[in-house]
Amino acid sequence: MYDLVKTKYVFHCEDDWMFDGEIPIQAILKLLDSQPELSEVCLRKVEDIPMSEEEKSKILTCEAAGLHYDRLDPLHDQWHGYTFNPHITTLKNWETLGSFKQFKKERHVSRYLRAQGKHVAYLKPGYCSHIGDGISVSINPSRLDRLKNWLTNL
Repeated sequence: MYDLVKTKYVFHCEDDWMFDGEIPIQAILKLLDSQPELSEVCLRKVEDIPMSEEEKSKILTCEAAGLHYDRLDPLHDQWHGYTFNPHITTLKNWETLGSFKQFKKERHVSRYLRAQGKHVAYLKPGYCSHIGDGISVSINPSRLDRLKNWLTNL
């Protein structure tokens, strides 16, 4: 589908996110243009991401192009180079990446981009929260889980 994109920027979003607030699109585009090390600007609220107090202490807060954002890449050597969380990126980043077909999982995309010196900017404040925990189409519930769910909904 991304092969059909003709604009300079790409907005990625899946169906299990709830947005609030007015997203500063033009400022995000300026941030992406001014910071080539960014793989994307993520709209997820950092406080929506489960992490320990120790992990929270490793977050780097940055400012560029009039926006504040957090860098979570110091938390893990494989994550935060890319995320499927709602984000805006440049088409150039997608073209550099190539196809997702070469990657098995999200962390593999992240690892690849981290090796390229890229990282995610988590916009402050964030503008969305994940509402799909535990109900992913990639999770195959057991028969017992389906029965429990059915009984709960009676």
